[in-house]
Amino acid sequence: MSTNLRWPDPPQNLQEPLGSYLRELTRVLRDFDTAAFSQETGLMFETARRRPLVEVSSSYVMGATDCVLLVDSSASSTRITLPDALDAKGTFYDIKKVDTNGGTVVSVEGSGSEFTVVLTGTDRPSITVFSNGTTFWII
Repeated sequence: MSTNLRWPDPPQNLQEPLGSYLRELTRVLRDFDTAAFSQETGLMFETARRRPLVEVSSSYVMGATDCVLLVDSSASSTRITLPDALDAKGTFYDIKKVDTNGGTVVSVEGSGSEFTVVLTGTDRPSITVFSNGTTFWII
């Protein structure tokens, strides 16, 4: 990825070719790590291409910048608490139980009394939740 990207100057008037500007803009955006290009849809932004990963083996309170949480609950059951839904507005959280110990559980809880979900079993279950700023939704 280039560190000194230069945005193309927009056309100054309608006489300048808009197509060449858009091609140059597309070339610049391809260099960004947060953008991808699709032939069918044109530009498509992937805001979460690189997502912060946290690995835990005990109870954990997720922060606003955490996105992917791998939980090893092989030694004991583990409680995961999500951040406040208002602070996490627009954020997806992926939580996965990575061990195969069927005798322990991972309890995922909203910061208030929003919900509690229990991940259990030997098949490494996972959950994805999304905050709309008011509550978390299971996706």
